[in-house]
Amino acid sequence: MGLPDRGRPVQWDEEPLSAEISYGVEPVRNFKVEVGRLPLRSDVALVSVRGFLDATTVGEFDQSLQGLLNAGKYKIVVDLSDAHYISSAGWGVFIGEIGRIRGNKGDLVLTGLNEEIENVFKLLEFNSILKVFRDVESAVTDGFGNN
Repeated sequence: MGLPDRGRPVQWDEEPLSAEISYGVEPVRNFKVEVGRLPLRSDVALVSVRGFLDATTVGEFDQSLQGLLNAGKYKIVVDLSDAHYISSAGWGVFIGEIGRIRGNKGDLVLTGLNEEIENVFKLLEFNSILKVFRDVESAVTDGFGNN
C-alpha cells in the first residue's frame, strides 16, 4: 500500500498530507505596541497595536496600558488599524480597566477596527461600553467630551 496519487482529489478515506487553515489574513507573528503622545493634545495618549492581541501577547499590551495609567494618563486612544485579531484576553484588558480610567475622568476609545474585529466587538455588545471612531483624529476631537 503506497502513498495516494496527489495528482487527483483526495478520497474521503485518505488522509491529506498536510492541512492549513486561513482566516483571510496573513498571520502577523511580530506583535507590537507603541505608546506615544499627540502633538496638539498632550493630555491624550495614543496606543498603536499591530498584529494579534491574544493570550500570548496580552501581557505586553497590558504592561503598556498600566504604564500609562500609573503615569496618570487617563485619556487614551487605542489605534487598531494594524491589528488583525483580538482574543477574549485582549478584550478583557480593555473592559477590566475602563472603570479605573473613567473614575479618573478619562476614557479609552478605539479606532481603526477591521471588519472581523468590529463584528466581534458588536457581537459581544462592547459598543455599549467602549466608543469607536473611524480614525485617530475623530477620536481625539470627539472622544473625550469636555473633560
